[in-house]
Amino acid sequence: MIPFQCSRKWQLNGREWQMATMQAARIGPGGVGVSTFLSPCEKTCGNEIYKAGGSLIILSPEGFGERWHPPREKERLCAAGRLLYLSLYPAETSKPD
Repeated sequence: MIPFQCSRKWQLNGREWQMATMQAARIGPGGVGVSTFLSPCEKTCGNEIYKAGGSLIILSPEGFGERWHPPREKERLCAAGRLLYLSLYPAETSKPD
């Protein structure tokens, strides 16, 4: 397990940002990154994990509707077992308290 964090306060491509990106790039095949992947730094780290051959678990702050499906470009990753969307909330709630 390689825990690391990202912050919205970090400067784009600043020292902290680059350190997190380098740690993410080490998560290759057999590894999984778990995050909301909402902030710019988290998105960059998610892309690095994917490029290194790792998988992603995206924690959604909203529930999924009955006919929800991943975006078209992400369906292939879900089918290959490299991307999983999870949420703690039912679709009707759709917003955490």
